[in-house]
Amino acid sequence: MKGVSPLVAMVVLIAVVFATAAIVGPFIINLATRSSTNVGNDTDTSILCQRAAYDFLTSYGNGTGVNWSFSGSQGQDYLLVGIRNSGPVTLHSFSLEATVDAATGQNILQLGVTNESQRTGENPLRPGQGAILNASITSDITGSLRSVKVLNGIRCPAISTDI
Repeated sequence: MKGVSPLVAMVVLIAVVFATAAIVGPFIINLATRSSTNVGNDTDTSILCQRAAYDFLTSYGNGTGVNWSFSGSQGQDYLLVGIRNSGPVTLHSFSLEATVDAATGQNILQLGVTNESQRTGENPLRPGQGAILNASITSDITGSLRSVKVLNGIRCPAISTDI
């Protein structure tokens, strides 16, 4: 029995390498492109967040920028938060996180903002502008408001105030 000539073996080996590269190459290129895009998007968001800032309107409510009543009465509970965009970037898609001291202990409530007071990408809170955010409360809440945190759609760090 004779073996395969070294020249034929080399040609077959090169063909196998090129075939493998043709199959795996597009996958590797796609993976690298997606990874670099994700890193770029995360970096852009991080830079935006460093510049984003908003404050409570201390002229609104009881001097903290918050007006609220949690009486536990059907449909009469409300939470209004006044904020002002003090940074150079537009902000939108707000939500609220309220900490309430109740008889059963401390509750942390995740609250949306009503459509009427919500700021959107088409109608954002621009630098220097203020807004009153009205919490969308769908159940009765009883207790005292301990703190409110305002979150926004670009997921930047939240600001909060203690009542």
